[in-house]
Amino acid sequence: MQTPSCKLMCKIMLQLQQEKLLTVVEANKIEKKILSGKIKSEDWRLAVELSMDKESTNVEKNGS
Repeated sequence: MQTPSCKLMCKIMLQLQQEKLLTVVEANKIEKKILSGKIKSEDWRLAVELSMDKESTNVEKNGS
C-alpha cells in the first residue's frame, strides 16, 4: 500500500514529466531522496536543469 507521501510524490513527478521539466531518468534518481525526506533544493534544481538540457538537445536534433 502506498503512503500518502508516495502518492503525492507520484503525482508531482508525473506532472513535472508531462510539462517536460523532469525526465524519467532524473525522476528515478531523486525518488529515494524525496521519500526519505532528505531531498534538498539543490537536488531538485540539478534534476530539472539536467532534464531541460536533455530536452533542448532532443529538440535541436529533431529540428522541432
